[in-house]
Amino acid sequence: MTRLHRADAVLIVIDVQEKLMPVIDGHEEIARNIERLVRGCKVLDVSTMLTEQYVKGLGATIPSIRQALEETSGYEPIEKNCFSGYGCAEFVTALRLLQKKQAIVAGIETHVCVYQTVVDSWRTGIR
Repeated sequence: MTRLHRADAVLIVIDVQEKLMPVIDGHEEIARNIERLVRGCKVLDVSTMLTEQYVKGLGATIPSIRQALEETSGYEPIEKNCFSGYGCAEFVTALRLLQKKQAIVAGIETHVCVYQTVVDSWRTGIR
């Protein structure tokens, strides 16, 4: 396994949304940890991306994460209607423009959206 290098890394926060979080076991601790991760990546100058799945039905990113993003890198979610971020052209384009080789991935619905995004990132050479 290769070590992370902040110049090569991007943080991808996946679908931490208002209607999903309340049903996740340990959601308060998960939210705190993701918020810390967002703030820590800002301190280390690691770029951040954010996805939101079907906002009309699932709501926006939860307030604590949204606030952390607004204070650090900006709240610029990429809305998607597919499980993997790679199914969304805007996500693929934004990631390509960053020219990163490594991804730090955090989010919920790990068995679907996080998993499929990670699998697709490996297929494209991002570790």
